[in-house]
Amino acid sequence: ILKGPNSINDIVLLRYTTGVARYAKQKGVHKVAIGYDSRIAGEQFAEMIAQCFIGQSVPEHKFITYLFDEASPFPELSFGLTTKALRADLGILISASHNPSDYNGYKITDYTGSQLSQRMKNEVKVAIEATKMADIELKSLEEAEEGQLIWLGGREPLSDKDYKGVDLNKYFIDMHTLHVEQVKKFILDKELIVRQARNIKIGFSAFNGAGYKAVPRLLKELGFSNVKVISKLQELDGLFPAFGWGEQPDPGDSISADIAVREFIAEHGQAAFDELDILIGTDPDADRMGLIVKVPQGQQALFGKYRLLSANDAWTLLIWYRLMKKKELGLLDNPENHYITFSHVTTDALEATVCLFGVRSLGEMYDKDDKEERGHYLDGKRSWVGFTYIADFANKMRAKGFINEAGAEESNGFSILGGKIREGKVLSDDGHVNDKDGTFAGLLLAEVACYAKDKNTSIFELLDNIYLQTGHYATANKPLPRVGSFEGAEGITEKINLLKKTQEWMIQANERWAYRDSFILGGQKVIGALEFKSGRYDEQHYPGFPDEGIRFFFEDSTLEDGESFYKSKNFITIRPSGTSQTIRFYTQIFSRPSKDKIAEQKYRNFRLAESLALTTQKELLLATGLTKYIPNIEEQLEKEGFDINNPTGEFISSSSPVEAKGNNYMPYDIPLEENKDRKNSSPIERITGVQPENVKVVVFDWDGTISQAVPWVKLMTKMALSEIYPGSVQLSKKQYNQVESKIKGTAGWPITKQMQLIRKLVIKRGGIAEAKTVSEYQTIYYSQRDKFLRKARNSKNWQPLLPYIKKIIIDLHQNGIDLYVLSGKRRDKLAEE
Repeated sequence: ILKGPNSINDIVLLRYTTGVARYAKQKGVHKVAIGYDSRIAGEQFAEMIAQCFIGQSVPEHKFITYLFDEASPFPELSFGLTTKALRADLGILISASHNPSDYNGYKITDYTGSQLSQRMKNEVKVAIEATKMADIELKSLEEAEEGQLIWLGGREPLSDKDYKGVDLNKYFIDMHTLHVEQVKKFILDKELIVRQARNIKIGFSAFNGAGYKAVPRLLKELGFSNVKVISKLQELDGLFPAFGWGEQPDPGDSISADIAVREFIAEHGQAAFDELDILIGTDPDADRMGLIVKVPQGQQALFGKYRLLSANDAWTLLIWYRLMKKKELGLLDNPENHYITFSHVTTDALEATVCLFGVRSLGEMYDKDDKEERGHYLDGKRSWVGFTYIADFANKMRAKGFINEAGAEESNGFSILGGKIREGKVLSDDGHVNDKDGTFAGLLLAEVACYAKDKNTSIFELLDNIYLQTGHYATANKPLPRVGSFEGAEGITEKINLLKKTQEWMIQANERWAYRDSFILGGQKVIGALEFKSGRYDEQHYPGFPDEGIRFFFEDSTLEDGESFYKSKNFITIRPSGTSQTIRFYTQIFSRPSKDKIAEQKYRNFRLAESLALTTQKELLLATGLTKYIPNIEEQLEKEGFDINNPTGEFISSSSPVEAKGNNYMPYDIPLEENKDRKNSSPIERITGVQPENVKVVVFDWDGTISQAVPWVKLMTKMALSEIYPGSVQLSKKQYNQVESKIKGTAGWPITKQMQLIRKLVIKRGGIAEAKTVSEYQTIYYSQRDKFLRKARNSKNWQPLLPYIKKIIIDLHQNGIDLYVLSGKRRDKLAEE
């Protein structure tokens, strides 16, 4: 919120709103609903938008503006548009959702309560860009004609509100009650609520946002009388005083959870906290929800007394309960016609859960830039990130007779979109709003808490029972940076460099795996990588990177022989955020826990998912030289009790653990001092540990190293070569000195002047002697070597390996090894020769 065209302020807001009004006139749109949350200047901006629309009214096109009289949830605005009382054409909310306090924003929704489609966004953008300052016209709210300004609020007008002279007997709508009645329709077991609601002890944190009245109101309407709010987080305050600089009031973030717990105990005491069944949190515009639950006594040694459920676990539980209850009530007679939709970075546990009931997981993932609309490997089962895609897909499926039971995102968004829409209605009878609603999700999970209480169990144990049926999917979502974002031109450059390195990793991982070599991320072996590209780019995205991320797949013992690597349930997805200048690292680790050891197996899985995300961040930063972010990552690792030098461990599989190091693990991981018994063997055996008789072909790059990425398809096809060892002899400083002293002056090893220069340069620049892990060494070495090679080649002092190769050929040929030298752009031609 600053002066200037790239910030939000009065001038920018008025220009944008005038552009939206011009777009509305072009489309014949007359009714606009306007709301705001607790953000700084929210009320002022909302009233200014109303003034702008009233000022843009002309006799042939008059606007009717609906304006909330206090900070209210975004989902209430989305729902209000669709009601018979409004039937508005556009909704505008002043909010920056869950972003830090220095932001505010401008959300637009269409008449269905859904976010604008990409086509509509582009049309609005064109209208805004064509708007000049001279086009702006304002009228005060007092100047509105009768019926042109209608207020939205609760059962009664607020006593301290200036309603600008409007006749409230005619032009005031109780929107809060309409929203409450809408949400109440989705309670499945009303008798259960009557029986248990008063016994459930609930804490609530609004995080100083617009859910401060909405959630307690909903809970009270359904008889939840034991609700304790956190007063310090209940007051509307766009500065979010409990949060530090750059910290987000995101209810799904552990920082927010720690604040909520701390403030609850400070106000109500430890004993009251220990008695809670659940603690619900909503973000500033209340479209996201987080849930903190009590941990059973028997698992507290591992998980503590309470735990913030990930959205992945919360939605798994909620969807399981609703389908179980619907089946019990006879509301799921044709499960094949029912489905859920969720984004591709949301847990696979949702699909496994609905399969228990014969319900399907459906979605659509097309590359919109591709003229043939190429589908991705998850097309048909997942959607792109963003609730817009979930709502659009649900709209298509209604026409085919399908009923949506849930739309979910790991970013704490949830709704139910339902099936067929009756004539004259905007929403289906069995569907809620076409966007996420945190107040709605919180109430539905309160019903699940009632079910747990009725069964004399806990939410934690209900989840355990689901895991025993579906397997356990441990997930983590770690942003980089942890707090704040990549700011300014320098920050954006850093972000782009990180994304470019991720693309390089994808290429290396796929090429190495194809030739039985290993690419290691976070201590785990990568078996393949895929990009996710929707073709949607805006100012937030670097267009050279797939906007929906790149996924690296790890070994999975549940894979059948011959199954594609992308069937693995173990992976990490690296994706630029769509709402801030950060990069997100999503991990998923799968296991099949046993009943007697489920707590330990869950704990181990969760820790691996967490450490894998953070360690990969660290390796990526090292590979690009952005070491200034590393102390914060190490701080996170240490806070969770990880050894920062060796944070990741083995995967837990359904049978035996899959070792992180495979048979073809990087050769420089084999210290020479451990191979003294091989001192009389060939150099290949000494360094790699591979017996010469098992090696048929060794491929050298022209710089004297053994190739790591070679286009071998033609060569393997032509010559039927079945055993190839494309490895790497890239050594630490200590290992290099050992190698040089042992085999200097002997036949059989490509120690050239060029290689010595590279080693010395890398050691000097990269500090590789201090690298603590193989991955750290690998990333630093490649980065520095590439810089040197570019400089050397340009200097014309560089010579290929060929003049030095005679001794190598003799030594290797005597061991039955054939040698190929592939060089740069001539690789394909040389392979043919």
